Amino acid sequence: MSRIATCISLGEPVLLTGETGTGKTSIITHLASLLHHPLISVNLSQQTESSDLLGSFKPIDARVPGSELQLQFLDLFRSTFSQKKNAKFEESTWKAVKEGKWKRAVGLWKESVRLAKDRIRSKLSEATSRCVHAKIRWSSKRLIYSRDSRQVLDSETPRKRRRTEEAHFQESEESWSALEQEVLRFEAQYITKKGKFAFGFVEGPLVRALRSGDWCVFCP
Repeated sequence: MSRIATCISLGEPVLLTGETGTGKTSIITHLASLLHHPLISVNLSQQTESSDLLGSFKPIDARVPGSELQLQFLDLFRSTFSQKKNAKFEESTWKAVKEGKWKRAVGLWKESVRLAKDRIRSKLSEATSRCVHAKIRWSSKRLIYSRDSRQVLDSETPRKRRRTEEAHFQESEESWSALEQEVLRFEAQYITKKGKFAFGFVEGPLVRALRSGDWCVFCP
């Protein structure tokens, strides 16, 4: 176990050989448990193909990407709007998704994107206006006198506050724009083409492990 732990600490792959039932998989599982590290176990056989490890294109029901898009939408929606005041609207989107009414769901998502962008631009305008007024008030209070009695305006605090708010609103708007692109792709694939199923690439366990940094143990 100490040798395996050394290989792990150095980032080296490990090859364990031995008879069946000698504890090869068990020791890796035990180490993963001790280190609280995610572990993916893959059983190999003579019928195992590269697509079983890397992934392949498979037919995907619209409910799978639709549900994922709904969860992504809710996270963004709740960070922009009041969840309590918009409970009925959230319920409407969930109902459309659960019943497979994708045209209705896409319409609600698009409307939310439009309202969110309008709200963000309005908030950004208000923040800019507040910063301008704050700068005026700040300048009347924060005057630094140099040795020759000339007044120098110290407006760093209002400027920093404005930059922070602008960055926050810009990031929020970019997130909504990204969601809008996902909605348009979903609409083109599942509504415009009027297909209940579409093909999508489903990642295999090896690709998922590499992407997330999980351990992967192959059991022949």
